Amino acid sequence: MPLFFIPLEEAILGKERRANLKNISELQWEFISRCWSQNIDFWAPQVRYYIGPAALTVYLSYLMWVHGPQALRPLLKFTGLPERVVGGYVGKGCDPSYCFAK
Repeated sequence: MPLFFIPLEEAILGKERRANLKNISELQWEFISRCWSQNIDFWAPQVRYYIGPAALTVYLSYLMWVHGPQALRPLLKFTGLPERVVGGYVGKGCDPSYCFAK
């Protein structure tokens, strides 16, 4: 990520508004959780069994109060639960603000 290598003061988007976790959609939550889940599967598969209890503890103690229920499903997917247990795929329908008119 460029933010790790370039000082924000010198970046082109240095003065622009940044996204935060309170304003992201459920699809963006799912994307973030899938990325983290794949990172764990690739870099540290031996800790996968400890992720579930730790993630639920973090959700109950912090995420539920700060980000609300929108963080639960992506977190459950992050822990490695299958889609049929957690719920269907997010984004199957078309968001009207992003779809082309037919």
